[in-house]
Amino acid sequence: MASVTALVAHQGGWDEVLLVVGPVVVIIVALTLAKRRVDRLERGGSAAIGSGIAGDAEERGVPGDHPIRESGREPEGTSRRGGPQDPGSGDRR
Repeated sequence: MASVTALVAHQGGWDEVLLVVGPVVVIIVALTLAKRRVDRLERGGSAAIGSGIAGDAEERGVPGDHPIRESGREPEGTSRRGGPQDPGSGDRR
């Protein structure tokens, strides 16, 4: 019984190893799951994140639904947020 008490009292350092390795393993698992999800979405998987109007149009195969994707630049008269430009703002090109 004395050896068990000594082992539990000192614990030989394995508990410190768990305190370091535990969070590292959790982070690695989370990153692995996120990478799998991104890879699946890039391949055209069915798990869409926040599918909206543009996502629905892409699924239907409607071309030209997004002006930035078509031309490579924003349409004239719009700000970066997609709304009309405020004449008083300094967001001119």
